[in-house]
Amino acid sequence: MKRAFVLFLLLMPILILSGCSRNSTSTEVPAPTDIPAPSAAVQADVINANNIFGLKLFQRLSDEKPDGNVVISPLSISLAFGMALNGADGQTYTDMQSTLELAGLTPDEVNATYRYMLDFLDGLDPLVMLEIANSMWIEETFDVRQEFIDMNTATFDAEVRKLPFNPKAVNIINTWIAEKTHDKITDALQTISPAEVLFLINAVYFKGTWTYQFDSTETIDADFHMIDGTTTACRLMHQENEFLHYSDQSVQVVDLPYGDGDFSLTVIFPNPDITVDDIIAGLDNDLWNQWIDGLEMDSGTVYLPKFKIEYTTSLIPALADMGMNIAFAPRAADFKKITTDMNIYISGALHKTFIEVNEEGTEAAAVTVIGYESISNHPSYFAMYIDRPFLIAIREKVSGTILFMGKILKPTT
Repeated sequence: MKRAFVLFLLLMPILILSGCSRNSTSTEVPAPTDIPAPSAAVQADVINANNIFGLKLFQRLSDEKPDGNVVISPLSISLAFGMALNGADGQTYTDMQSTLELAGLTPDEVNATYRYMLDFLDGLDPLVMLEIANSMWIEETFDVRQEFIDMNTATFDAEVRKLPFNPKAVNIINTWIAEKTHDKITDALQTISPAEVLFLINAVYFKGTWTYQFDSTETIDADFHMIDGTTTACRLMHQENEFLHYSDQSVQVVDLPYGDGDFSLTVIFPNPDITVDDIIAGLDNDLWNQWIDGLEMDSGTVYLPKFKIEYTTSLIPALADMGMNIAFAPRAADFKKITTDMNIYISGALHKTFIEVNEEGTEAAAVTVIGYESISNHPSYFAMYIDRPFLIAIREKVSGTILFMGKILKPTT
């Protein structure tokens, strides 16, 4: 089971961002600790579900940005939406549960596994710095059900803050995020809209030194061949050693361990006639398990580029496409387990990451910010959720001339 938890953190070579520090500085509600440990079968089901969800989401986000770097933390996203799931009800809960690949599991089973996971990760490898922090930020006039607060403090050790959502709140929340990510992610929030009433935030920080460090004197200048056929300069680190390794007709996989070996960077390198997009298109949990289960200790040489990447994205388009769209729909979303205000919905789902890989090791951070808006704060607000056939017209307004008119039965691009 220990190996299963470690593999959960390593969904992709660039998906190593995880953490486990819960040093609350301003928790208003004490977290109950009487959540029973889940069975081994339930643990495996939830971990497997998180793997499947993370791989699917990575595919979607990669499709959205075919020519750019994509770095996500499935763990951060899963924990943030795990908190959000505790506030959903009805069809909203069902769709979120299905999108997160948790169908068939009870809320108690899911929460118990998240709780167990956080406890398991805490101090797992003394040579790796691994920190997680969760928080709930509540607009001071917004009424949140105590049951929702209690469940998220008990399960996720979420800090709870109530404050006026004025411009100062942006700085307060950003300061919290910067602190929890060791200043690797700053200015995550740009503004807070008058309609926003709640933020659920997960922050992650990882810093690990290689078990076998690269010698900086052996780092060389080289060309990196990009997907458009051009090249760019890079610095290739070099090491000869014994590593866990796997190869087949499509890829080579190598595992580069950190610290005492409980965490590693898993690098998947396509063979010359295979593109990285080919690999991503076919990536699923079965293929991932094939790679991991096939790792064997071999002697070899590894040349790995040094890199430092920052990545920011909205998760809403990808998650809506994966089936969670009702959670983002005004007047349709059902979050009655959060508040008696039936007019709240998820208006933002920001994900921001940082990762740097060099001769000493890896430093990485991630934040997931889920924002809720209340339609009640918009007296004149209306919503058109256009998911059925509709008509369009282009008109000249002075004469009233209709220039174009159409019936849209099937939107296509």
